[in-house]
Amino acid sequence: MPTNLVKTMVYMPPELREALERMAKQENRSLSNLIVTLLQRTVEEQQGNESSND
Repeated sequence: MPTNLVKTMVYMPPELREALERMAKQENRSLSNLIVTLLQRTVEEQQGNESSND
């Protein structure tokens, strides 16, 4: 595992965790990897929206 990663604790409803675990299993990836991927997409989309508003 890369050493430049930071660990973050997140609290979420059990139903959300279960849904994310199902998604991760369907995509054959870890829950952590799925969450990071979803967060990266969201941040990139937000940054793209901010640049188009300039």
